[in-house]
Amino acid sequence: FLFAADGMYSIGKILEMLAVTGYSLPKLDEQLPSRYQYQKIVSCPWEKKGTVMRKAMEHSDNMKRELVDGVKIFFDDDSVLIMPEKEKASFLILGDSSRPEKAVELTKKYDSLVVRWRDEV
Repeated sequence: FLFAADGMYSIGKILEMLAVTGYSLPKLDEQLPSRYQYQKIVSCPWEKKGTVMRKAMEHSDNMKRELVDGVKIFFDDDSVLIMPEKEKASFLILGDSSRPEKAVELTKKYDSLVVRWRDEV
């Protein structure tokens, strides 16, 4: 009846699947694609959060995006998520890429955009 899987059961199933397939954790680690994430927190007054979200939606209007936890914008194999913090007066900017420098670049770009949208009069 829990919304999350039981940790011990999950570990047991992972070990069982490794035994059945003959894989090892290092072998799986080599085969799985590497992803890099870089995140930054941007402070934003509560009364400006709606404005920033609207600007983010307008900015990404003609782009591939998801509007689930915030505004997630996709660029080929990369993405950036602009997500308002639920309990803090801030936004989380999360860049995701197969290259660490691209994740940092995306995060910094959208960090500066959120600051600009926040500070507009």
